[in-house]
Amino acid sequence: MRKIKENLELLNNHSMKNLFVRIAGLLLLFTSCNSVDSKIIREYKKQTEKMDSCIVNISNIVNFEWDKLYVFKYGAINENNIPESVNNILTNSNGFTRKLIFTLKDSVVYYEEHSIDIEKLKKNEVIFDIPDTAMYKIYPKEKAIFKVSKKEISVPYYYLQQIE
Repeated sequence: MRKIKENLELLNNHSMKNLFVRIAGLLLLFTSCNSVDSKIIREYKKQTEKMDSCIVNISNIVNFEWDKLYVFKYGAINENNIPESVNNILTNSNGFTRKLIFTLKDSVVYYEEHSIDIEKLKKNEVIFDIPDTAMYKIYPKEKAIFKVSKKEISVPYYYLQQIE
């Protein structure tokens, strides 16, 4: 009887681990399908049947409260003039990713990392209008409104230019 009970406990633990792995995989899949980049591209496609650009207000495509959007190019490291909560993400992440960090009162409320290829653009990459001389740009919520244009240099990509 004791052996049967032990085997049932092992089976339950194994099943729970498998369930956890499956749930984590599904969450990752859903998260990537609902990334800010994916939402920008979907919004572009929805609005541009007869035009070559559209306007996207980031507030309209995310479903959480925020007051600033930090967009970092790949390789961005510790910066002096940003909140510590944002710096913590930068120092603990891969350097070959572009980061989108949303904050509310200097606390991180949402974060995304997108892999990049440092040699060429990736298909459907989203490029924010960060100057070549800067590693990141901060967009306050009320000014996170962009003209989105689809462009192509060997692959299609989306260029976001802030509307001021």
